[in-house]
Amino acid sequence: MGGLGGMMGMMGGFPQGPMKARPLIAPVECTLEELYTGVKKTIEIERLVSRRGRLEKLKETIDIEVPIGAQPREKLIQPGIGNESLQGEQGDLIAIVEMVEHPHFKRNGQHLHYEKRILLSESLTGYSFVLKSISGEKYRPKAVLERSKEADVFACLFTCHKIKSPIPKTHI
Repeated sequence: MGGLGGMMGMMGGFPQGPMKARPLIAPVECTLEELYTGVKKTIEIERLVSRRGRLEKLKETIDIEVPIGAQPREKLIQPGIGNESLQGEQGDLIAIVEMVEHPHFKRNGQHLHYEKRILLSESLTGYSFVLKSISGEKYRPKAVLERSKEADVFACLFTCHKIKSPIPKTHI
């Protein structure tokens, strides 16, 4: 066996060649609607670049493609856009999805929750309202009052009916 060099290579040894730079981490703020449809976001980053044997800071604007259904805290890796090492090796950019809180909907995994407070009298008379979904479709939920079997508690549940457009869609 070629001495210690061969053994070090077998055990992982020392890295050979220039080392890749540490990744650059940047947040990407998205609305709930943007996460639903997917979006291209423009963000500003400040990364280190190698110039004449020194590392200098460089501000850049780049586009990040956020896929449909991206999750909050999801990491979107952009190879070769991060910091550089002194040897000029390019690191990666890790864009972390941050969801801006929605005024009406709350996200729980792949589920959306919508809370609306109504009066008891409204729930007893079949209260309804128009609810616009994040995709833009309109629904008319109708209140249904139900009594819990386990306790003396009432819950008002809504059944949703999609509102049909009065103008039929035509193919052009």
